[in-house]
Amino acid sequence: MEYIIFICAMVAIYTIAAEGLNILVGLTGLTSVMQAAFLGLSAYIYALSALKLGVPLGPSLLIALVGSASAAYLLGYLTLRVRGDYFALITFALAIIIYHSFNNLISITGGPMGVVNVPQLLGSPRKFLLLVVLSAVASVFFVRLVGASPYGRLLKSIREDEMLAASLGKNVQAVKMSAFIISSIFAGLAGVFYASYVTFIDPTSFAPMESIIILAMLLIGGAGSAVGPLLGALFLVAIPELLRFLGLPGNVAAATRQLIFGLLMTVLMVFRPKGLIGEYRLY
Repeated sequence: MEYIIFICAMVAIYTIAAEGLNILVGLTGLTSVMQAAFLGLSAYIYALSALKLGVPLGPSLLIALVGSASAAYLLGYLTLRVRGDYFALITFALAIIIYHSFNNLISITGGPMGVVNVPQLLGSPRKFLLLVVLSAVASVFFVRLVGASPYGRLLKSIREDEMLAASLGKNVQAVKMSAFIISSIFAGLAGVFYASYVTFIDPTSFAPMESIIILAMLLIGGAGSAVGPLLGALFLVAIPELLRFLGLPGNVAAATRQLIFGLLMTVLMVFRPKGLIGEYRLY
């Protein structure tokens, strides 16, 4: 039963992270490859605030979200002036820099040894599962509401033709910045939930490859669709875990997961370029 709770919690956590990326990629058309970096920033801020500074868990959660949003504002100011593939490349480079910062700032982050005994927001696994599932459902509805709102239509106008939106008097830079910050807050919440549930964090949990996996969840489920990230999280978190019940050796199971991941991405790119239920094609 605990294993099922763990899988459901991971699906919910990654759904929150992918929904945040959906606002930036699916609605605004900005392909970011650093969502896991924001997960890591918030996870470390939450853990260090609670453990080293003795801040209560509730305020530590808020501090982590503010820290993630502040980092997004700073990084967005530096990166949002570029467009298209260049923006994706810059965010990927920043993800690598942040990952190596986690790894080398040993006096702060613990380096490769990570941070242990991260305080849990809720002691009971079932209560925590209820919290993250409700948060994931709320994130799905939030993205659906945003997509149907005037703000969402403005995001989509930037996605379709940024220059046209600017010519109509819209402050495109401010709107893109707001989407980047909202996306980082979703990632921050997912990062705090992850750190609180696993109670141990290290740089490998927030490596650049994790950002690619979150982006893949969005691509598989469908960018621009509120339910798409949930489907993508189910495909890439829950379904590969079924291989464990086949009794395969650990190294074989890991390679098989990578094979399934590659085949699934290839098939979708050919037959469903918008993902399972997406409304926007990234490539």
